[in-house]
Amino acid sequence: MTDEQKIQHDYLLADFQATKAEIARRSNAQKTALAAMVGFYAWLLSQLVSTTLCFWHIGAIWIVTILGYVFYRREGVEIVRLGALIRSKIAEVAAKNLNVSAESLIPSEVNAADKKYDCVTKTLDRIFSVSLFGLIPGTLTVLYIVETICKRISN
Repeated sequence: MTDEQKIQHDYLLADFQATKAEIARRSNAQKTALAAMVGFYAWLLSQLVSTTLCFWHIGAIWIVTILGYVFYRREGVEIVRLGALIRSKIAEVAAKNLNVSAESLIPSEVNAADKKYDCVTKTLDRIFSVSLFGLIPGTLTVLYIVETICKRISN
């Protein structure tokens, strides 16, 4: 390896470490956002035990849900972009300099996921996402509408 390649390798290693740290940071931000949403729903449920569902609750539910969903997906897209950056810009160049395959150099980023586990993970992610971002606020909205209609009919 030439001196120029060694310097390039050092920069690639530093870039790889910074990118992996950024992926971890964004992943933790996603987990925090999801935990905050679950916490919000738990708080709202405790509020609804002592009061009836009102228009402001529905508005708050949808605002929190939309903001949470956008944040969660934005971070997910950025994680995918950073992974692609490692695969295409760092792994390939470093592998070429070291005369090895990119797969053997950074297998966690270059190799495809195990299809069996990837399928299960994606299915569970969809179920969780639909429940958190759709089913819960949708159900509460329908309950509010039904409750409002029933009140109007009874008056």
